[in-house]
Amino acid sequence: MERAWADGQAPADADMLLVLAPEMLDDKQRFAIDQFLMRGGSVVLATAPFNVMLAQGISARPQDAGLKEWLAHYGVNIDDTLVLDLRNAMLPVPATRNIGGMLVPDVRMLPYPHFADLRDDGLNAQHPLTASLGQLTMTWASPIHVDAEKNKERTVTELLKSSSMSWVSASTDLLPNYDAYPQNGFPVSGKREPRLLAVALERRFDSFYAGKPSPLAASGK
Repeated sequence: MERAWADGQAPADADMLLVLAPEMLDDKQRFAIDQFLMRGGSVVLATAPFNVMLAQGISARPQDAGLKEWLAHYGVNIDDTLVLDLRNAMLPVPATRNIGGMLVPDVRMLPYPHFADLRDDGLNAQHPLTASLGQLTMTWASPIHVDAEKNKERTVTELLKSSSMSWVSASTDLLPNYDAYPQNGFPVSGKREPRLLAVALERRFDSFYAGKPSPLAASGK
């Protein structure tokens, strides 16, 4: 896999390419992914528009994977927002307990909407990737939109969705405030509905680089 990022070519003997948390991919790296797909390989892409940082709190900064235009070419767009869900997993929060007048450090498990708890109709029971999952927690996920017109000749399978009690926020302050919002730590705002968090596209793909100069030719490779 290192070779794929070094010279713009994926290994010839691979049939699946995992692209996990990419950041600032250059044209040769995008070309490697694109041409792997053109050869009939399967690409599994896990990416998000934010990088979450855990240091004296929880916050996020915008992150450019370098794939926005490439994904849009195939009719896939990822919003610059984060999904919050009233059906969620817990977050361990430091606290103190008063035991006989003595304050003792403790940890409380409190609801955290950025940890969407997916189960039931949030997991596609018909697809092999998700059929065996009884539950899955998606952390700091962003919603996906699929362009129906660009994908009218492809099979589009929704794999993961948040619950009907979810909403989105553009805020990058991810530290919950349970004093102001004791139920969930964050204000509930906007329309609540399921949000698509993972999707599978199948059938024919036309290269993003069709009719464009090859990045490898431009670099003399």
